[in-house]
Amino acid sequence: MLNLNSPLDPSGSANEEIYKIIIYDDICEKIIAPLMLVKDLRKQGVTLELQIHKERLHVPTIAVYFVEATETNIKRIIADAFRSLYDTFYLNFSSSIPCPLLEGLASGCVEKVAKVHDQYLEFVTLEDNLFSLAQKLMRCVKCVNRLECIKPSR
Repeated sequence: MLNLNSPLDPSGSANEEIYKIIIYDDICEKIIAPLMLVKDLRKQGVTLELQIHKERLHVPTIAVYFVEATETNIKRIIADAFRSLYDTFYLNFSSSIPCPLLEGLASGCVEKVAKVHDQYLEFVTLEDNLFSLAQKLMRCVKCVNRLECIKPSR
């Protein structure tokens, strides 16, 4: 994903050093955090890490998005493209993107998007041979303001 979905060389680095920024949401930050340290991101050419829901300024470079496929995130990506915050957009979704959202994305910013990928990475790696699907965590993060997860047991 960080080498723009191109093959790596034997050393584990991208074949060509391309500087880029990574933009993620809360859920994808939890996926990346246990896997990559800042030095690992720098090795892949990532110079800046940003949250999708924070206010961001124009940076003339490649933006690699790693976000959940939600309507809110798609609207934010379209807004970023409309404002020309980045030169090129590489979109990576943590799971499959539904057709209506993909169509909305295509109608909003197709000229800025270089690639769109469904990564199917909605799990958290805790150790080399240990991972968690974190399904309850994922649902609770989505509904934290609606009290859907906190139901009295009777």
